[in-house]
Amino acid sequence: MLVENSEIFLKLRPLDIESIEVFYINKLRNYPKKDVIIIIDFVVDKKLIFELNKWNSYLGLTKNILVVVIDNFDSIQFNYDNLLVVPTAEEAKDYIDLENIKRDIEKT
Repeated sequence: MLVENSEIFLKLRPLDIESIEVFYINKLRNYPKKDVIIIIDFVVDKKLIFELNKWNSYLGLTKNILVVVIDNFDSIQFNYDNLLVVPTAEEAKDYIDLENIKRDIEKT
């Protein structure tokens, strides 16, 4: 599941929703102050969206962000959610880089 653990973000590629739930319960708290990229390669349903929103809320408490990568997603499916969904992992990384620049500017 863990693809990359950089200084500023975690990149995860879960096999299914159960692995997302297990990581949330058992491991996410071990990575404080990290933004998270989750690459989804399986069917997106309401249960997955609920779980991702839970992650988004948790990360928001520490002022971190969640970026979800879904190659082909239906924007209508995410219309009423606060999830940030992008089509590539590179775009997710770029977004996090920009957010970190913004955070640094706000500190000064």
